[in-house]
This record gives sequence, structure tokens and C-alpha cells, in this order.
Amino acid sequence: MLNTADLLDLLNTCGDPVEVRAHDAVVSVEAFLALDLGLEGVICKNLLIRDKRGLYLLVVRATKSLDLKALAGALGTSRLSFADAAHLEHQLGTWSGALSPLALANDPDNQIELVIDAALRAERRVLFHPLDNAVTVSLTMQTLEHFCERIGHAARWVEVPERQR
Repeated sequence: MLNTADLLDLLNTCGDPVEVRAHDAVVSVEAFLALDLGLEGVICKNLLIRDKRGLYLLVVRATKSLDLKALAGALGTSRLSFADAAHLEHQLGTWSGALSPLALANDPDNQIELVIDAALRAERRVLFHPLDNAVTVSLTMQTLEHFCERIGHAARWVEVPERQR
């Protein structure tokens, strides 16, 4: 399994320059939003979800409220639920609060499908933790896509439904 340093080395071969900042560890979106990192990009939340057929890594804007029932329909499945934390450590070498699409470098057997909200496609840069919630990277969407293709996890872009309040 790759560690953070190896992952950053790989990421730096995938396109535009990647900006990296070390900071205090964060375990929630709220704590992350409170940081002043001076990095350009949209903060994303990354969720490991599952259905009866397998696992999905879902990437959406951090402020989006999800409608899992409607998302199941968009993905062509009957029911979605959150995967347990054991999958994160066992399959991706990371933990809750540090999950991102970059962790898929540790899934060479393609056990997990990457699903990215189509609303993020228009963003110039995105922010993720590279296997460690005390480090954040800012990368262009083009670099993210090139990275995902290189590791064999091309993104499936889906209109992710928002829960009505």
C-alpha cells in the first residue's frame, strides 16, 4: 500500500502542480472549514457507500446534503448504505476523515467504483487529504482525472441528488 509520501510523488506526475499544506488533523468538514490554509479549491466530502453488489467512493461538495434513496436510483441500484470504517483501513489504507479519491491508488483490484458529483466538473481546483487528515492537497480537476485514469479508477460522473430540506 502507498503511504502519503508515495502518493504525493505519484500525484506530482499527473499534470498541473499540486499544492500541499500540513496542518492540525481534522476529523470533520466543520473543522476543515475552520482552517485557513491559503489553498484554492472546493472542499469535498468523500463517502464510502455500498449496495448489495459492491462499494462506491462518492465525492461531492462538502456542503451538499445527500439523498441516498434518490442517489441509488441515479446509480441504478435499489438501496445504498454507508460502508463501515473497517473497509477504509483494510482496502484503502486510510481512515474516516482522511478518505479521498486519492486513496483509490491503494485499490489496484478495482473493488471500489469512483463516483463524482457532476456539479464538481465545472470547478477549477479541488481539495483532498492524501491518506492523512493532517495534510491537504489542492489540485486541478484535470490532474485529478489524469491521476484516477492512471490508477485504473476513471470517474463515473453522476448528477448527485440533494436532499430537500
